[in-house]
Amino acid sequence: MGRVLKTADYKRIYNSIIKAVEDDFDNESELESAASVIFMRLLTGDLETKDDIIDTYELESCNVCEQCGELMCEGWMLGDTHVCSDECAAKFFDIPVEQFQYLTSKPGIIQQYLKDAGEKNKFYGKSYYDLTEEEKDEIYESHLETTDCYWTGWEA
Repeated sequence: MGRVLKTADYKRIYNSIIKAVEDDFDNESELESAASVIFMRLLTGDLETKDDIIDTYELESCNVCEQCGELMCEGWMLGDTHVCSDECAAKFFDIPVEQFQYLTSKPGIIQQYLKDAGEKNKFYGKSYYDLTEEEKDEIYESHLETTDCYWTGWEA
């Protein structure tokens, strides 16, 4: 059985819908009406995919978590997949949340980099504890420039 939604959850979901679609409506009344319909359709499971929301409401864009269906203005990009939280990302990779959180932390990223470093890599054979803070920063910054797994935000 899933968790019971509380009033704060409903407000958060409704506000995420408003934020995600507000630029596509000319007036407040149209926006609130569309947001209410989207909200109810999401709650009843009638509307779960990004394409359905975009097509039904003729929006320019919309990001929907591909694990839980929540509209989102920020979240994880996992290649071409959008997910809204660490929990949904862990579900996507089929690993425990704690493992996902470690693998996306600075120490986790650096240790994985060292594990994968080839012989031509200047850090080959070093452990995490052998590195200076500057070397750790260098590895981490390099990872951020090349990864397709990162947290980001989108304009609503």
